[in-house]
Amino acid sequence: MRRTVFSNVCFSLLEPGTRIEPHRGPTNARVRCHLGLEVPDGCHLMVDGQARRWEPGRCLLFDDSYLHRAEHAGPAGGPARALLMVDMWHPDLAPAERSTLERVLRAPQLDE
Repeated sequence: MRRTVFSNVCFSLLEPGTRIEPHRGPTNARVRCHLGLEVPDGCHLMVDGQARRWEPGRCLLFDDSYLHRAEHAGPAGGPARALLMVDMWHPDLAPAERSTLERVLRAPQLDE
């Protein structure tokens, strides 16, 4: 998802006793990848009513246009849940569709 307004690559930390409230992503044209880095006990992700668990060193893929939320119910003072989050084109999109979306959803560049 090169240079589009809906693409993300970032690290995500979730401290014990915190949650990310239910929300939806802006489009079903992408699949979100979570690569578990640090995954303490008590962490989970709910996607469309289904519980998912991260595993260190493994990718969890989901369509973030579905309602989803995350929670870290581990003990206070414990380690944060850490993951690398990367957005990718949905595999059902044809190359021509991706190309069109890249043009239409192009993010402004700092050097422009």
